[in-house]
Amino acid sequence: MMNNKKELSLEDLHELLDRNDIANFDPVEEAFKLYDTENVGCIDKARLRDVFIAYGFDDMTSADLDILAKAADVDGDGRITLGDFRQMLGGPDAVLQTHAVQRNDQVR
Repeated sequence: MMNNKKELSLEDLHELLDRNDIANFDPVEEAFKLYDTENVGCIDKARLRDVFIAYGFDDMTSADLDILAKAADVDGDGRITLGDFRQMLGGPDAVLQTHAVQRNDQVR
Protein backbone atom coordinates (compact mmCIF):
# COMPACT_ATOMS: atom_id res chain seq x y z
CA MET A 1 0.00 0.00 0.00
CA MET A 2 2.86 2.39 0.78
CA ASN A 3 5.28 0.98 -1.81
CA ASN A 4 7.83 0.07 0.88
CA LYS A 5 8.02 3.67 2.17
CA LYS A 6 8.53 4.17 5.89
CA GLU A 7 6.69 7.47 5.99
CA LEU A 8 3.49 8.64 4.43
CA SER A 9 3.34 12.16 3.08
CA LEU A 10 0.17 14.20 2.80
CA GLU A 11 0.35 13.77 -0.97
CA ASP A 12 0.66 9.98 -0.59
CA LEU A 13 -2.34 9.93 1.72
CA HIS A 14 -4.36 12.04 -0.67
CA GLU A 15 -3.49 9.71 -3.54
CA LEU A 16 -4.48 6.63 -1.53
CA LEU A 17 -7.78 8.14 -0.47
CA ASP A 18 -8.50 9.58 -3.89
CA ARG A 19 -8.14 6.16 -5.53
CA ASN A 20 -10.12 4.40 -2.83
CA ASP A 21 -13.72 4.25 -3.96
CA ILE A 22 -16.04 2.86 -1.33
CA ALA A 23 -19.01 1.77 -3.37
CA ASN A 24 -22.18 0.14 -2.17
CA PHE A 25 -21.30 0.61 1.50
CA ASP A 26 -24.32 0.08 3.73
CA PRO A 27 -23.50 0.90 7.36
CA VAL A 28 -26.70 -0.71 8.66
CA GLU A 29 -25.93 -3.94 6.84
CA GLU A 30 -22.38 -3.89 8.18
CA ALA A 31 -23.71 -3.40 11.72
CA PHE A 32 -26.19 -6.26 11.21
CA LYS A 33 -23.32 -8.54 10.24
CA LEU A 34 -21.86 -8.04 13.72
CA TYR A 35 -24.96 -9.73 15.14
CA ASP A 36 -25.51 -12.24 12.33
CA THR A 37 -22.11 -13.84 12.83
CA GLU A 38 -23.13 -17.08 11.12
CA ASN A 39 -24.30 -15.14 8.03
CA VAL A 40 -27.70 -16.86 8.00
CA GLY A 41 -29.71 -13.69 7.35
CA CYS A 42 -31.27 -13.36 10.77
CA ILE A 43 -30.49 -12.99 14.44
CA ASP A 44 -31.81 -15.83 16.60
CA LYS A 45 -32.80 -15.64 20.27
CA ALA A 46 -29.57 -17.25 21.44
CA ARG A 47 -27.51 -14.58 19.69
CA LEU A 48 -29.84 -11.86 20.97
CA ARG A 49 -29.29 -13.16 24.50
CA ASP A 50 -25.50 -13.17 23.93
CA VAL A 51 -25.63 -9.53 22.82
CA PHE A 52 -27.55 -8.45 25.90
CA ILE A 53 -25.25 -10.44 28.18
CA ALA A 54 -22.27 -8.67 26.57
CA TYR A 55 -23.87 -5.37 27.56
CA GLY A 56 -24.34 -6.49 31.17
CA PHE A 57 -27.91 -7.73 31.05
CA ASP A 58 -27.10 -11.29 32.10
CA ASP A 59 -30.08 -11.57 34.44
CA MET A 60 -32.54 -11.54 31.54
CA THR A 61 -35.34 -14.09 31.85
CA SER A 62 -36.73 -16.15 28.99
CA ALA A 63 -39.87 -13.99 29.15
CA ASP A 64 -37.73 -10.86 28.79
CA LEU A 65 -35.97 -12.40 25.81
CA ASP A 66 -39.29 -13.31 24.19
CA ILE A 67 -40.49 -9.70 24.52
CA LEU A 68 -37.25 -8.34 23.05
CA ALA A 69 -37.40 -10.80 20.15
CA LYS A 70 -41.01 -9.84 19.39
CA ALA A 71 -40.15 -6.14 19.54
CA ALA A 72 -37.19 -6.63 17.19
CA ASP A 73 -39.23 -8.74 14.76
CA VAL A 74 -40.88 -5.72 13.15
CA ASP A 75 -42.66 -7.56 10.36
CA GLY A 76 -43.83 -10.39 12.62
CA ASP A 77 -42.39 -13.24 10.54
CA GLY A 78 -40.68 -14.87 13.52
CA ARG A 79 -37.15 -13.79 12.53
CA ILE A 80 -35.03 -10.70 13.17
CA THR A 81 -33.79 -9.91 9.68
CA LEU A 82 -31.78 -7.10 8.12
CA GLY A 83 -35.07 -5.45 7.17
CA ASP A 84 -36.25 -5.53 10.78
CA PHE A 85 -32.86 -4.26 11.95
CA ARG A 86 -32.92 -1.47 9.38
CA GLN A 87 -36.39 -0.40 10.45
CA MET A 88 -35.39 -0.39 14.11
CA LEU A 89 -32.43 1.88 13.50
CA GLY A 90 -33.33 4.71 11.27
CA GLY A 91 -35.39 7.13 9.38
CA PRO A 92 -38.84 8.55 9.95
CA ASP A 93 -40.29 5.02 10.01
CA ALA A 94 -37.97 3.84 12.77
CA VAL A 95 -39.39 1.27 15.14
CA LEU A 96 -39.10 3.51 18.14
CA GLN A 97 -41.59 5.85 16.50
CA THR A 98 -44.00 3.39 14.88
CA HIS A 99 -43.71 -0.12 16.26
CA ALA A 100 -45.44 -1.64 19.24
CA VAL A 101 -44.74 -5.13 20.50
CA GLN A 102 -47.13 -7.58 18.89
CA ARG A 103 -49.68 -8.95 21.34
CA ASN A 104 -52.33 -11.59 21.01
CA ASP A 105 -51.43 -12.24 17.38
CA GLN A 106 -52.11 -8.60 16.44
CA VAL A 107 -49.54 -7.09 14.15
CA ARG A 108 -48.93 -3.32 14.37
